[in-house]
Amino acid sequence: MRKGKTNPHRGGNSNSFLEDEGTLQDVTMAATKRVLAHRVLAPKSRKFWR
Repeated sequence: MRKGKTNPHRGGNSNSFLEDEGTLQDVTMAATKRVLAHRVLAPKSRKFWR
């Protein structure tokens, strides 16, 4: 690991940005819906291609 100066261009994470913008809850819900939809539809699409 390199020691010395830290990167001055490092910023916060995306959660803190979305929280500051007031959209964290909306983005989290949209991502959750997409994951759930993928999990529900993925087994059906695998059967189709076999």
